[in-house]
Amino acid sequence: MNGQRIPAGLGYSTVRADVDFETYSEAGYVWDAGRERWQGPPGAPKGSKGLPVVGAENYVRHPSFDIVWLAYDLKDGLGWRQWRPGLPAPADLLGYLAAGGEIEAWNVAFERWVWELHCVARLGWPAVRESQWFCAVGKARASSYPGALAKAGDVMQLTVRKDARGSALMTRLSMPRNPTATDPRLRIQPVYSEAQWRSLAAGWERYWRELDPDATTRRQAGYAGRALALATDDYADTLAYGEYNVTDIVAEAEASARVPDQPPAELEWWRCHERINRRGIHIDRAGVEDCIAVVEQVFEKYNGELLALTGIDAASKVAQIQAWLHAHGVHLDSLDEDAVSAALASGNPLPPEARRVLEIRAAAGSASIKKLYAIRNRLNGEDRLTDLLVYHAARTGRSGGEGPQPLNLPKAGPDLIRCPGGEHWHGKHLAFCPKCMAIRLPNSEVAEWSPRIVLQALEDTKTRSLAWIEHVYGDALAVIGGCLRGLFDAAAGHDLISTDYSSIEAVGLAMLAGEKWRIEVFR
Repeated sequence: MNGQRIPAGLGYSTVRADVDFETYSEAGYVWDAGRERWQGPPGAPKGSKGLPVVGAENYVRHPSFDIVWLAYDLKDGLGWRQWRPGLPAPADLLGYLAAGGEIEAWNVAFERWVWELHCVARLGWPAVRESQWFCAVGKARASSYPGALAKAGDVMQLTVRKDARGSALMTRLSMPRNPTATDPRLRIQPVYSEAQWRSLAAGWERYWRELDPDATTRRQAGYAGRALALATDDYADTLAYGEYNVTDIVAEAEASARVPDQPPAELEWWRCHERINRRGIHIDRAGVEDCIAVVEQVFEKYNGELLALTGIDAASKVAQIQAWLHAHGVHLDSLDEDAVSAALASGNPLPPEARRVLEIRAAAGSASIKKLYAIRNRLNGEDRLTDLLVYHAARTGRSGGEGPQPLNLPKAGPDLIRCPGGEHWHGKHLAFCPKCMAIRLPNSEVAEWSPRIVLQALEDTKTRSLAWIEHVYGDALAVIGGCLRGLFDAAAGHDLISTDYSSIEAVGLAMLAGEKWRIEVFR
């Protein structure tokens, strides 16, 4: 029953009401009218669309967002219940939450966005305080279980596992679809009742007959059969998706019961973590667009060079580049960033043209440059990135990065020289400062990458001139990579304060273990 504490691991698990949403949204999808296909936003990894590209907040804020199924269990002895659009509001759930009842979900951050941005803002349901929300995956991670429910179920050997049909049903009912010659729909609408099923079948039969008004009696009968089959499939899939929704909360509840609650201090850290994720961090949107404008000029230049060398028009065409390299005696199983960097640094002789092709591929495939597009695609209407951290991603409890991976940003750009006047920086290829025309001194040393250099470089990217950036700095992509940290800024009226602890985990472990010799090394 709700509130009961049951033995779990080396502690106790508190039984709480739980909730799970299945939803639909076209956020992260762009309609290509020419090809009549949905594709991902500009700059998204090939084949990537939807929620993973834009993040949960933008997914829920999209005008197309809707709930398909809601399953919940108040742990009051009455078992699970469901709600879906078209039914009266679930009075028992709303009353429970309005009275301050605690609620849990697996990856509760998503459920919170749905509740706040849709249920409260659009449906008029009551707001839920931060202290009422609990996360089953949070406490699972804190006990070193996998964050994915299916994997956690395998590890825990749950009696009820995540429904294997979920992926196909989610694709069909939670995502937009590409139209076909016989089915022009861009979305499969849920069919919850027999009345809707009959109406859909009649509508399809009417649609096909209007396309073929001279159809024979036999062909008309075929249309009727096809319409009935299509409507029946939609009805069956909708009900199956509802069963999947229920299976999720049953599996989540069993998993939660196997895992001890977080200690008070750890629970408070999780809550702090969630506040950080929901508040997010402000981004210089104009700076992001300026950098992307320069990057796209670089890609255009490199792709033109690649075309001249190989006949291949884009560095993103990995299979074609691999085949060309094979034909020139360079055999690589992969062309990802690590593999290309290793090949270029190996010291093995490469044909000059093959080396240049690999250099172009390395520049085009730079993970740091791809972060620019990830940032742009996840920015919300207030120019903030939310849900950037993964709670307890490392076994030590350290957070991990999500989306544009803000915990793994480049620390520096290309080697630059400080001009004699001390106010500007430029590439080593120049004999004078392009800003003040001061002649470079013979003993000039490479300057340490700094916020002041970043500010100068970002100011220069406002020109959106690749020629200027290359003239001043040399390697345009390297300087933009070094500016990524500078795109994380303070909102108007605020200050951004950056701090870091050096080797914090190693120092902390040495202190906890009393390893005085190691502590002295760090000192």
